[in-house]
Amino acid sequence: MEIRPILSTLLRNRVGATLIALQIALTMAVIINSVFIILDRAETMRKPIGIAPEHLVTVSVADVADDADLASVVSQDKLRLAELDGVIGATKMSTMPLSNSGSNSGYRNGPDKNDATYISIAYYQAGYDALDVLGLNVTRGRWFTDDEIRYDPPDGESPKVAVIADATAIALFGDEDPIGRYFYTSTDDAIEVIGTIEMMSRPWYNWGDFYVTMLVPVVQRNNQWVVRVAPEQRESLLEPIAESLRKASLDRLVGTPRTYDEIIARTYQRDVAMNRMLTVVMTLVVAITALGIVGLASFSVMQRRRQVGTRRAVGARRFHILRYFLVENWLITTGGIVLGLALSFGINHLLVTEYEMPKLDPVYLPSVVLGLWALGLLAALGPARNAMGVDPAIATRNI
Repeated sequence: MEIRPILSTLLRNRVGATLIALQIALTMAVIINSVFIILDRAETMRKPIGIAPEHLVTVSVADVADDADLASVVSQDKLRLAELDGVIGATKMSTMPLSNSGSNSGYRNGPDKNDATYISIAYYQAGYDALDVLGLNVTRGRWFTDDEIRYDPPDGESPKVAVIADATAIALFGDEDPIGRYFYTSTDDAIEVIGTIEMMSRPWYNWGDFYVTMLVPVVQRNNQWVVRVAPEQRESLLEPIAESLRKASLDRLVGTPRTYDEIIARTYQRDVAMNRMLTVVMTLVVAITALGIVGLASFSVMQRRRQVGTRRAVGARRFHILRYFLVENWLITTGGIVLGLALSFGINHLLVTEYEMPKLDPVYLPSVVLGLWALGLLAALGPARNAMGVDPAIATRNI
């Protein structure tokens, strides 16, 4: 089939074709970047965090009185919680992974400030029972002993030992065995690595290396309680857990207990909402583009009824008419796709530089291109079939 007559026709009626091509280009840019953002967010939300959220309940506790022996208070609270049917264990924690609240500091892997690697590590203050309550897996070395737990240490005092995640060990010491090695705070305090755990994510999913974390044997008076329960009893245990902690002392404020799944859902709620919004936007843009293609193709058929009738009269078959309009639409769509590719990478460059989004992965491009080609052909199919049915006698009649 000759392409030149089709191109010649498009050049004579360039306004409509140009508008549709621009619409397709914008649609492509929106779809590619939206799909990329949605998949990137979805992949982030699927990352394992190193603990099983379905077993955990958290509740914040603020003790007003600070004269009681904290170790004794913690021990009594544990006994009260253990009396509840369905409670497996409990521990004090400063914060939790993916809670959007936590602590982070810079450390170096050697005593010499001028010859050391500096990394940012998110740290958790954890009690002795945290290993079993969180279900952590020690990969090397050991966990804290009960004697190593520091209760309400003075401000500015650094822990002497730490259990670090495997990713943290690699960041600090590479492939070398980290057990017995030291890393250093900004005030030159040395912390000994006594063990490593397989994995534990940071409190924030969108800042810092996701798995570069550590736990230190510190329990503060106002650290939250993390309670491990039987998953099927989580909801029914929320209020009994809070009530048990309230009864322990009148000089404390007990917050609303929450399942850990709820905390994670709150952390990701903006991303879930964004993904839904982008899905709606993509659907609307695709629908509007399809309607635009249908409108242009229908107008083109109506405008060229006599031309179509003449071709039919001189021997063109119905298939030839159908093919003509589909190829014409394919050329317009292709022009829009080429422009859309440039626009897509331009928008992604803006997202990368201004919002620190990852670079666009070209692996998404072929499916979007094929999808737009299919959309264009399907949208033009109806008007093209109408053109195929034009009666030569009626179309060539003088009006």
